[in-house]
Amino acid sequence: MPAFSLAAYSALLDRMLEAGADLLPVTSMGKSECVPKTVFLRHDIDFSLELCVPMAEVEASKGIKATYYILLNGPYSVDDKNGRRHLLRLVELGHEIGLHYDLKNYPDQSNEQKLKLESEIEHLEHLIEQKIPTITMHEPHRTAGDPFKEGPWIHPHNPILFNTVRYVSDSCRAWRDESLLEFFSREEDRLLFLTHPELWMNDNIKDRFAYLEQVVIPSIPQEAHAYFTDEVPLIWKRHLGSWLHDFRELLADRKSSISWLSKEQTTERLPEILSLFEETPELPWTKKEIMMDVPQKWLVSAALFEEHVLRAVSFNSVQDNFLYIHAIVVDKNHRRKGVGNVLLRQLQIRARTDFEGIRLRVHDTNVGARKWYEQQGFQEVAKEADEEQSVLEWKL
Repeated sequence: MPAFSLAAYSALLDRMLEAGADLLPVTSMGKSECVPKTVFLRHDIDFSLELCVPMAEVEASKGIKATYYILLNGPYSVDDKNGRRHLLRLVELGHEIGLHYDLKNYPDQSNEQKLKLESEIEHLEHLIEQKIPTITMHEPHRTAGDPFKEGPWIHPHNPILFNTVRYVSDSCRAWRDESLLEFFSREEDRLLFLTHPELWMNDNIKDRFAYLEQVVIPSIPQEAHAYFTDEVPLIWKRHLGSWLHDFRELLADRKSSISWLSKEQTTERLPEILSLFEETPELPWTKKEIMMDVPQKWLVSAALFEEHVLRAVSFNSVQDNFLYIHAIVVDKNHRRKGVGNVLLRQLQIRARTDFEGIRLRVHDTNVGARKWYEQQGFQEVAKEADEEQSVLEWKL
C-alpha cells in the first residue's frame, strides 16, 4: 500500500495511468463513457485548504482533474484572504469543487436543512464563480442518516452511483484493507478513491497522532486547536479503519497470522491444541470441551500462528449478539510477549464489526486473568456469587 507522502501519491497515479485507467472527478461517476478501468478521485478537505494544494498541483501536472470537497464550517476559512487564495488555486488548476456539508451545524427540520444546504452551495458558487455540481457529507458516523444522499446534486454515496464502484478511503491516515491493490490485477474495475490530502504531507512521521500534532495543528488557526487536540484523536482511536490498518501492520511486524477455526481444522490440529491446554492448569480442557458444539463456535473461534507455528487459540461462541469467550490459551513459552493481546485484538475487531461486544466469565481466584482483561478495556457487569465468578464485558 502507498505510504502517506506526495511522492507515493504521484507514483500511485502513474501506476494507475500505466494500467490503462481513466482518472476522473466525481461528477463522471454516472457517465457511460468511462473506460472499464476507472478511478474517481475524491478529496475531502477536513483540516486545511493550504495543505491540500500540493496534492492538487501533483494531479494537475499529470493532466488529472479531481474533486475537492470544501467544508464551510471547518477549521479553515474560505472567506479570508489566504483561504480564498488557496480555494481559487484549486480552481485555477482545473479541479472540480464540491460542498462538504456538516449536519452538526444544520437545523433539525428537513426544510430548514435544505435551505441551509442551498445557502452554503450559493456561497461557495459565489466564491469560485462556478456552479457546484456535487456534494457529500462530513463525518457521517455522527448521524443516523444523510438527507441529501439522493437529492438533485451528484452525491458519490447515492446508491445509484455508489453501488457501481469499489470504495477505498485513507480516513485517519489508515488503510482499512489492501483492496486498492486489487485494482492492478483486475481487467475491469471502477474505484471511488477518497483521500484527505492534508494527511499526505510528511511520510517521515509514521505515527498518526504525532503527524496530527506536528503537521496539521501548526497549519490551522489557534481557535480550532481544541478540536484537534480533544476530538480528532478520539475519532481516530475509535475508527475501524485505523484499527484494521494498525492490526495488519502488527501482524506483519510479528510475522504472525490469525485463522478462524472450523471444526475440521480443530480436529486436524487437536494434538497441538491439547498441548496448549495441558500447559494451562486453570483451564483443564480435554478433547470433550474443545470439540463441544455451542452456538456459532466454528465461526468465531480463532488460532494465532507465528511463522506458521501454533502459538495460541481462542474458543468462543455467540450469545445474545455478543461474542462470548470461553477460553484463550497461549503457548507457555510465549506468554507475556503480547501473543494473547494480538489474538484478543482480532476478537475485538470481529465483535465491533458483527456483534454488540464481548462477554466472558472469569473465576474470582484467577486474579491475573481478570487484571489482564481489565487492562484490555473489560468491565464487570454481573457477579455470580454462587459460582464465585464475574461476568466481564467489552464494548467500544
